[in-house]
Amino acid sequence: MSVATYRALIIADSPAAFWTLAETSGTTADDAIGSNDGTAQGGLTMGGADGPLQSVTDKAPDFDGSNDYISTAYSPFTNGSILTLEGWAYRDVSTSQHTLVGSAAASNHVLLILNSGNQNVRFFPDSGGADTSWAAAWPGNTTWTHWALIFDETASTAELFINGVSKGSQAQAAQYNASPGNFKIGSYETNTDPFDGKQAKIAVYEAG
Repeated sequence: MSVATYRALIIADSPAAFWTLAETSGTTADDAIGSNDGTAQGGLTMGGADGPLQSVTDKAPDFDGSNDYISTAYSPFTNGSILTLEGWAYRDVSTSQHTLVGSAAASNHVLLILNSGNQNVRFFPDSGGADTSWAAAWPGNTTWTHWALIFDETASTAELFINGVSKGSQAQAAQYNASPGNFKIGSYETNTDPFDGKQAKIAVYEAG
């Protein structure tokens, strides 16, 4: 699939924000939908690696697992809502926890994270509460993987999809904190559990 075709398919689904992360220079991660551009932090190089579509024109940033992340001024974490998140990620190693996406608050943040020492995926609507965990859901290291999460706060459920296949809908009674902070790619808080590997094509839908 071409980069243009994939971009058109995502935009046709009406996301609230969509960062292709395919820029080849600079520090701006353009929001293809609106004005929620992200900013590469920690010396992250935009376009430093090949993207998941295996096209010469598809690029992605390579997060170093130390201090790289992308910050935004956007917060989609609304109480009583249904939120869908999706993207692509390529995990280099599993020796540390790695954040796919999270929020910037110093406490009570939102995070979707890959476990250390295994391939479990965990989701916290509020880090001060219980998480939802899918054991061995991540396919492994050094392979591009498509992921999606649907969190229905009203129904108290969270469902994870990996490469288009549901890993199960689970009960999740926790709710967003009143001030969870803005959306981040590759870390939470300031720079906690930074992602080690590549990420691409992150979309947020303020609906199921």
